[in-house]
Amino acid sequence: YDAGTERLIKNWSTSIVMIAVRDSRLHEVDPLIGVVVLPLRQLFTNRGRSQVTDSFPLIQPSPEDMHIPREMTSWDVGTLELNIETTRASGNLPHDLKSARILFRTLYGREKVLPVTDGDGGWRQKRNRPIQLAVKNRYASCLLIQFRKTALGPDKTPAFGTLWLKGIPDVEEVTVRVAVRRNQGKDMVRGRFNVSEDIGERIPRWLMLWRFCMLRKIRRSFRERYVWGTRRRN
Repeated sequence: YDAGTERLIKNWSTSIVMIAVRDSRLHEVDPLIGVVVLPLRQLFTNRGRSQVTDSFPLIQPSPEDMHIPREMTSWDVGTLELNIETTRASGNLPHDLKSARILFRTLYGREKVLPVTDGDGGWRQKRNRPIQLAVKNRYASCLLIQFRKTALGPDKTPAFGTLWLKGIPDVEEVTVRVAVRRNQGKDMVRGRFNVSEDIGERIPRWLMLWRFCMLRKIRRSFRERYVWGTRRRN
């Protein structure tokens, strides 16, 4: 194929042109195949002209023996399963959050659990089954946990927590601790899209414990919802 481009070069005698060759096949994320390096001063001096037609070697990266953790080599699309029966708090619950309902959100799904007023407290789900949420772009997204309070007008979110899914392995139940933070200003929006421990005021001595499992399959309803949402955006 023919491909052409133009670039302004301030000083050709000290410039190096690098051409990156990538794999653009379907279902690939444009991985780098190799690089062609062209030092312009050496190229023009050896050829004796400023227009060159030739074949150049493709420099490929050298192989490396890497040991990547299991949770970093998993699927990018799947279903996040949450066992709500394992939900509990370490430390004393603030009074304003003890009666709040919890909303679990990904970019492609949401589920809520209601507070239990009798017994030892905690939260329960209407349906007697684990919560399942669709996940896409797993290594660049998180599970947003909102503590919602009913108010006059729009409901308020006094506190939130984030769980980045890059650390959840496939088909293996894990119990995780999630720090809960006060929602002031745009802290929740910033915390949802930034992997940082410094966003929001952390509620001292209070962590939430949940048991999660990342499944490699996607329920049919999730697939239909994702396709429908994609068509609407396009």
